[in-house]
Amino acid sequence: MLRPKVKDRSTDGVALKTLRGYSGGRLRPTQRRLRVTWIVGLLNDFIPDTAICAAAGIQELRSFEKYRPKPDGAWLMTFRRQFHEDVGWAG
Repeated sequence: MLRPKVKDRSTDGVALKTLRGYSGGRLRPTQRRLRVTWIVGLLNDFIPDTAICAAAGIQELRSFEKYRPKPDGAWLMTFRRQFHEDVGWAG
């Protein structure tokens, strides 16, 4: 058996109890921390908020604002240039 003394046999319960706590002095990942890391990674890649919310199954990113990166000058100029180029979207 995976964890014989675990009373909650639901998949989520076993996963959470298995991943929770410390192992070898290192903090084990939890589903919540993995999800936050994933969302912050998407924010760092400047993925649109609507796409992140849809993929994560949440309504808003208000609690993640402190993790939102500030675009630097080089990135901003590249992004601005894309608005002025003909990207071929119009029929």
